[in-house]
Amino acid sequence: MNRFFNEDVLRILAAPHSWKLVGSSFPSEVEPARRPPAWRMRWSQQHTHGHSVAEIMLVLNGGGLFGYQGQLFAAGPGAAFFMNSGERHDRGQPPGSPDADHLWTMVMEGSTLSFLLRVRKGRWSTAGPVRCQLSSAETGFDASAFLRQSSTGAQLPGEWRRAQCRAALEAIVAKVVEAGYLQPDENSPSAEFQRSVIEAVQHHIRQTAGRGIGLEDMARMAGYSKFHFLRLFRAYAGETPWAYLNRCRRDKVRRMREEGHRHKAIADALGFSCPTAFSRWYRQQRQNHPTA
Repeated sequence: MNRFFNEDVLRILAAPHSWKLVGSSFPSEVEPARRPPAWRMRWSQQHTHGHSVAEIMLVLNGGGLFGYQGQLFAAGPGAAFFMNSGERHDRGQPPGSPDADHLWTMVMEGSTLSFLLRVRKGRWSTAGPVRCQLSSAETGFDASAFLRQSSTGAQLPGEWRRAQCRAALEAIVAKVVEAGYLQPDENSPSAEFQRSVIEAVQHHIRQTAGRGIGLEDMARMAGYSKFHFLRLFRAYAGETPWAYLNRCRRDKVRRMREEGHRHKAIADALGFSCPTAFSRWYRQQRQNHPTA
């Protein structure tokens, strides 16, 4: 018996050929709603956000509409939304939406984190035991690099880019389902899992030098509320997320300066909107950390 999913959901997960994929990197298999209710479109426009990491949402049950990149799509069981970094999508569901369960996967540098989000009375909440972190070694590929290549591989026909994304999600789902059949390891309490999640977020920050990452993005990667994530990060890292992010940025600046990169190139690499914003941040860092 699977600890994570019931038999109805397992049947959906076991049939990736029946999933309907939606994304900007390939021809979508679900058409946008032609005449959605005006109130629903307004709600979506007012409740949208994007994140610095790629996200995948696989609908397990329920229905309703899901806003993605300014359009509404039917979100029935088996619908899979592939959202590249920065692409905007609904933040929650409006009151009166059908109850549903969604499997979300955050695609970080070197690892993925999958968890269950339940929609109840228009509100999203993390629920149940489904929380599975997978390293690139466990999935057999770097999902972040794989999806990034699929989104930029213009020379590959769209249907093959879609096939690549389906294969990546199938591999991740297979590992999540497998974890549900295994008995919980008594030697790996929740504290160890929390530590591994925080370490995965730290790894992503180091690899990207914090480019485009805010507190909400970090919490989203970890699958926790902002308050809970902040508390866990301090407990396991011994400093705040911002202190760690700025330290990684200072290290990146030092390396790029040693390599002879110009001021503007460094500002771009760290995700600052302009060299002036980078200069302002760097002056503050030098004041607080003279050796930076």
